[in-house]
Formats: sequence, structure tokens, C-alpha cells
Amino acid sequence: MEKITKKTIFAVFFLLFFFPFPVHGQTPFSLSLSPPLVEILVKPGKGLTQAFEVQNQSPSSLYLKTEIVPFLPDPQTGQVQYLVSPLSPQPQFSLLNANIKLGQTFHLKGYQKQQLVLKITIPPSLPEGDYYYTFFVVSSPPASSLAPAQSKSLAKIGSHLLISVSSRPSWSEKVEIQKFRVFPRVSDIFQKVSFSVQLKNQGSHLTRPTGKITIYNWLGRKEKEILLRPDNILAYSSRNLVCIKKQDKQKDFPKTIPCQFSSSLPGRFKAVLEIKTSSLSLQKTVTFWFFPFTLGGGIIATFILLFIIKRLLTKRNKLS
Repeated sequence: MEKITKKTIFAVFFLLFFFPFPVHGQTPFSLSLSPPLVEILVKPGKGLTQAFEVQNQSPSSLYLKTEIVPFLPDPQTGQVQYLVSPLSPQPQFSLLNANIKLGQTFHLKGYQKQQLVLKITIPPSLPEGDYYYTFFVVSSPPASSLAPAQSKSLAKIGSHLLISVSSRPSWSEKVEIQKFRVFPRVSDIFQKVSFSVQLKNQGSHLTRPTGKITIYNWLGRKEKEILLRPDNILAYSSRNLVCIKKQDKQKDFPKTIPCQFSSSLPGRFKAVLEIKTSSLSLQKTVTFWFFPFTLGGGIIATFILLFIIKRLLTKRNKLS
């Protein structure tokens, strides 16, 4: 039994997501690959297929080839770290296209589309856990047309494969709140304080927690609720979460906003962070203060000025 979850979203989302990889090169390159992210849950010893669509969005013909590159998330940031050597053991990959093999150069005319069917086979002896790869489509002109300086691939675009190998449909998640901070802890009224949230996934499978920050005043009354974007946190890595508008939580591309709060009233405030996954709930609280520094300073300055004026008038009256 296997389960495949696919999100067909635009590739630009990866620039805002957690695994940005650049499209780079020496020549104009306009290519799309869909879907840009595939999440797979599969049992050991099983196999499955995943279809991709690559489209040449330029009028010029392109010579392309495919490759699979493993990566691991950086333990501190979750960013992609591509591996020079393949993992061992690992899932097995091949293309089911009749005329295109994995790593073989193929031709794509201007504005032409091509479906690539990737077969993924999980060896029965493969240890359970997560395996992360990028399925790259690489610009690779024929060797006869390459100048010496262009002997390497000119550009590439990719789709991330997040493969969870497990004999169970669910598992116990191991997530902790690594950081929840507010800065500054003491602020002037009308000025903004900022929140930062970092979660750590200590489990062997990726997780996608939901969360929010709820702010209360000194009377215990709720002042504001800020939602956190439910991003993937890969196995054995940490990730900083970002905030989104409450009305955008059901959208595929929720707009990110600063994780900030301001108040026109002074006093002690409390921010409560709530994190939830399918198997656990976490909570952490921080306190901070607002004071009328600017307003108070203005009042004091006004009194001092009035006092000085009064002294000067009194002195003038005595002299006259």
C-alpha cells in the first residue's frame, strides 16, 4: 500500500519555500517543470510511478537530460545540502518513457511539452525513514555544439522528491520549540515588537505543524492572533516559521506578513505560541512591556519648558 501526495504549484513558490535552488546558466533558459514538489509515503519493497511535465517556454529548441541528486537538510536551517556521493542504500530510479532514459539527452522543440514518467522502487531491505532527492531537468546541448567553456550543463530546474519509507500509515512525531523570542522586550507604545519562532524536528520523518501566536494584555484580554504558515520541517532539522494573514490560511499561496505587534496602551503583555501536529501539541509563553516613553518624555519636556518660562516671567516682573 502506498500513498502519494502531490502539490501542483508554480515553481516560483520554491523561491519562498525552504529549498530554493537557482536556475543558472550562460544562455537564455525558459523551462518549467511540474509538479515542483512531490511527497511520497510508501512501504518497503513497493514501487510507484510519478509523472512530470516539462515544457520548453522559449521558441528555441533545447537539448535536455534528467538526473536524480540526493540531498540532506541543514540541521540548523533546513536548507538543501546536495550530496556529492549517492546514498547507500537508497531507492532505485528509472524513466518509463520508451525513448528517454534517465541521464540520456533528449530534444525538446520550442514551446513543446514532454511527459516524463519516473519509476521509484523501494528495496525490501531499505531502512524506514525519509529520503530526499531532486529530480533535475538539465540543459545539455550535444557535445559537437559545445565550446570548451560550455562543456558543462548550462542550466537546470528541479522538483523535490520527499520520500517517506514506512510500514505504517502514521508515526509518532518528535517536534520541539527550539526558539520563541520577542524583540525588544520593553518598547515604546506605538512601536512594534517582533516575534521569531524556530521548530526542531527530531524524528526520522518530515512533519508539517500548524501554529499561531496569541497576544493578551495585562487584563487577560486577547489583543491579536497571528497565524504561522504550515511549512514542512524535514527529518533531523530545524526551521524558522513565518507568519501569514488569517484570511489567507486556506490559500495555496498565503501572503507572508511580519510577525509583529504594537499597542497604543502601556502595560504588560503576554504572547502564547501554540504548535500542533497530528500527534502532539506544544505551547510556550513570553512576556513583554509597552511604556509611554515618547509621550512621557514630551509631557516632561513641556513641564520643564513651562517652568523655565514661568521663572523668566517672574524674574522679569521683579526687575520691572
